[in-house]
Amino acid sequence: MKNYFKHYFFISILLFLSCCTTQLPSIEKQHITFAQDKWKDVDEIKLQKGRTLFVSRCSSCHSLPLPSSQKETEWEKILDHMKHRAKIDKMEIDLILKYIFTIKAFEVMENK
Repeated sequence: MKNYFKHYFFISILLFLSCCTTQLPSIEKQHITFAQDKWKDVDEIKLQKGRTLFVSRCSSCHSLPLPSSQKETEWEKILDHMKHRAKIDKMEIDLILKYIFTIKAFEVMENK
Protein backbone atom coordinates (compact mmCIF):
# COMPACT_ATOMS: atom_id res chain seq x y z
CA MET A 1 0.00 0.00 0.00
CA LYS A 2 2.85 2.39 0.79
CA ASN A 3 4.39 1.90 -2.66
CA TYR A 4 1.04 2.59 -4.31
CA PHE A 5 0.69 5.82 -2.34
CA LYS A 6 4.24 6.94 -3.19
CA HIS A 7 3.66 6.19 -6.86
CA TYR A 8 0.33 8.09 -6.89
CA PHE A 9 1.86 11.01 -4.99
CA PHE A 10 4.83 11.24 -7.39
CA ILE A 11 2.55 11.23 -10.46
CA SER A 12 0.30 13.86 -8.87
CA ILE A 13 3.29 16.14 -8.24
CA LEU A 14 4.52 15.75 -11.83
CA LEU A 15 1.09 16.56 -13.23
CA PHE A 16 0.79 19.59 -10.98
CA LEU A 17 4.21 20.90 -11.99
CA SER A 18 3.55 20.37 -15.69
CA CYS A 19 0.39 22.46 -15.44
CA CYS A 20 2.15 25.29 -13.64
CA THR A 21 5.08 25.79 -15.96
CA THR A 22 5.19 28.08 -18.95
CA GLN A 23 5.01 26.20 -22.20
CA LEU A 24 7.83 27.53 -24.32
CA PRO A 25 7.68 26.95 -28.04
CA SER A 26 9.98 24.41 -29.61
CA ILE A 27 12.31 25.57 -32.35
CA GLU A 28 10.64 25.55 -35.76
CA LYS A 29 11.92 26.33 -39.24
CA GLN A 30 10.43 29.83 -39.16
CA HIS A 31 12.36 30.59 -35.96
CA ILE A 32 15.62 29.41 -37.53
CA THR A 33 15.07 31.54 -40.63
CA PHE A 34 14.25 34.60 -38.54
CA ALA A 35 17.28 34.12 -36.28
CA GLN A 36 19.67 33.54 -39.19
CA ASP A 37 18.50 36.77 -40.81
CA LYS A 38 19.22 38.63 -37.57
CA TRP A 39 22.44 36.86 -36.49
CA LYS A 40 24.68 35.13 -39.03
CA ASP A 41 26.21 32.70 -36.51
CA VAL A 42 22.90 31.11 -35.43
CA ASP A 43 21.65 27.67 -36.44
CA GLU A 44 19.05 25.23 -35.13
CA ILE A 45 21.50 23.63 -32.70
CA LYS A 46 22.38 26.98 -31.10
CA LEU A 47 18.74 28.03 -30.77
CA GLN A 48 17.90 24.66 -29.20
CA LYS A 49 20.84 25.00 -26.82
CA GLY A 50 19.58 28.47 -25.83
CA ARG A 51 16.13 27.03 -25.13
CA THR A 52 17.57 24.14 -23.14
CA LEU A 53 19.72 26.47 -21.05
CA PHE A 54 16.80 28.83 -20.43
CA VAL A 55 14.57 26.00 -19.28
CA SER A 56 17.13 24.10 -17.22
CA ARG A 57 18.94 26.97 -15.53
CA CYS A 58 16.03 29.33 -14.95
CA SER A 59 13.25 26.93 -14.04
CA SER A 60 15.33 25.25 -11.37
CA CYS A 61 14.55 28.22 -9.07
CA HIS A 62 11.34 29.78 -10.41
CA SER A 63 8.67 29.48 -13.07
CA LEU A 64 9.71 30.57 -16.52
CA PRO A 65 8.46 33.91 -17.75
CA LEU A 66 7.35 34.23 -21.33
CA PRO A 67 9.95 35.81 -23.60
CA SER A 68 7.46 38.57 -24.43
CA SER A 69 7.14 39.53 -20.76
CA GLN A 70 10.23 41.78 -20.88
CA LYS A 71 11.88 44.19 -23.29
CA GLU A 72 15.13 43.02 -24.86
CA THR A 73 17.17 45.45 -22.75
CA GLU A 74 15.49 44.09 -19.61
CA TRP A 75 16.29 40.50 -20.58
CA GLU A 76 19.94 41.48 -20.98
CA LYS A 77 19.94 43.03 -17.49
CA ILE A 78 18.12 40.06 -15.96
CA LEU A 79 20.53 37.51 -17.39
CA ASP A 80 23.55 39.59 -16.41
CA HIS A 81 22.17 39.83 -12.88
CA MET A 82 21.40 36.08 -12.69
CA LYS A 83 24.56 34.75 -14.37
CA HIS A 84 26.31 33.74 -11.14
CA ARG A 85 23.28 32.17 -9.52
CA ALA A 86 22.33 30.32 -12.71
CA LYS A 87 25.97 29.42 -13.40
CA ILE A 88 25.91 30.64 -16.99
CA ASP A 89 28.80 32.17 -18.87
CA LYS A 90 28.83 34.89 -21.52
CA MET A 91 28.46 32.41 -24.41
CA GLU A 92 25.49 30.72 -22.72
CA ILE A 93 23.87 34.10 -22.04
CA ASP A 94 24.23 34.90 -25.74
CA LEU A 95 22.51 31.61 -26.70
CA ILE A 96 19.68 32.18 -24.22
CA LEU A 97 19.14 35.76 -25.41
CA LYS A 98 19.02 34.72 -29.06
CA TYR A 99 16.42 32.07 -28.25
CA ILE A 100 14.37 34.51 -26.12
CA PHE A 101 14.55 37.33 -28.70
CA THR A 102 13.54 34.97 -31.51
CA ILE A 103 10.54 33.57 -29.65
CA LYS A 104 9.63 37.04 -28.37
CA ALA A 105 9.42 38.34 -31.95
CA PHE A 106 6.91 35.62 -32.87
CA GLU A 107 4.87 36.10 -29.68
CA VAL A 108 4.59 39.81 -30.44
CA MET A 109 3.52 39.11 -34.04
CA GLU A 110 0.91 36.57 -32.92
CA ASN A 111 -0.57 38.96 -30.34
CA LYS A 112 -1.10 41.81 -32.80
